[in-house]
Amino acid sequence: MLIFLIIFFQTFSFLANSISNCKFWGFPQLINKFNLRGHYQDVASEFNGAFIKSARYNIFVGPPLNISPLRYQLYYVNNTYGHMYTDTSIDIQFSQAYEINQIIVWLYDIDGRNHCFKIIAIDQYNQETELFQGLNLIGMVKITFQDQIIQTVKIVNLPGGTSSKLAIIKISAFYANWNLI
Repeated sequence: MLIFLIIFFQTFSFLANSISNCKFWGFPQLINKFNLRGHYQDVASEFNGAFIKSARYNIFVGPPLNISPLRYQLYYVNNTYGHMYTDTSIDIQFSQAYEINQIIVWLYDIDGRNHCFKIIAIDQYNQETELFQGLNLIGMVKITFQDQIIQTVKIVNLPGGTSSKLAIIKISAFYANWNLI
């Protein structure tokens, strides 16, 4: 039996050399990338630990369960419920620094108003990068950019819209894996 095992392992010794060429050999690196990308889910949701740093300076309209733009569940929106607005900016702090490449902002569009704003990404070292600046935007705005490690997203109200306030219903931020789409 011992001779059989020795011959068996010598026959398959080539597997030990070829396993380093396997594309899943760096499994811990894949797990780290998976965690850094927030498991490819919305990292700007309350469910994943995000919160609004500038909440004291923003105005929330509606019942407590339905007003946050970081809500994860389904919700109901009308002209008196389910949104927030600001005169200056909205700062969304993630639970950790994540690698993301897409932000979706659903602007208040029930009455046809348009908005002007810019989006600034802040990394864990407080370095700011402007990701987007748009004028006269209505409805959902999808911003796609190069992969970046981001800790905070700042949405700044700019003059030029039909209202002096930036009104937002929902904000999402995530890593979109283009290989899977």
